[in-house]
Amino acid sequence: CSSDLSAAREIEQRVAALVGAPVAALLKWDEEEQRLRRPATLGQPDDRRPRAVSTRVYTSQVPAVTGDAIADDAENADLYRRNGIQAILSAPVTTGETRIGVLSVYAPRATLFADDDLALVELLAKQTAVILTGRQLAEEAARMQAREEATRLKDDFLSAAAHDLKTPLTTLLGQAQRWEEHTSELQ
Repeated sequence: CSSDLSAAREIEQRVAALVGAPVAALLKWDEEEQRLRRPATLGQPDDRRPRAVSTRVYTSQVPAVTGDAIADDAENADLYRRNGIQAILSAPVTTGETRIGVLSVYAPRATLFADDDLALVELLAKQTAVILTGRQLAEEAARMQAREEATRLKDDFLSAAAHDLKTPLTTLLGQAQRWEEHTSELQ
């Protein structure tokens, strides 16, 4: 969905800026495919690669920091080398018991304040969960309102149609009764 894509991009940009990292990624759980997906990069070749660190964080629901992305996620090592990424900070995006995904920040090196940065990423992941849940609830409310409006319009139409058809039908029924009486008199 286009609104999911724009929301994901905005969240990623703001998180990267707040943490002072070049890249952040919001990975959402895709129930159908049973894997994490990055809405902001759908269709790109590297979107289909599982991300070991993010998957571990999603599964355990425990934030993690790694200073050696290449060793901790060998399947994506080329991607990390190409983009100069050594450090990953990841936190689960969860609201209540509902797991939404993972928020990860990628950096060229681990900072001296990795624990503080991880706490910030965790806080931002919690805020992301609130934002995404709020958007989902607003979209569902809009869908329900549209359904209710469609039902009301349908009921109004059927009521008007029944009323508009009642007069001609009454006339036809009256004429049919008279015709029946007339034919029975002729017999």
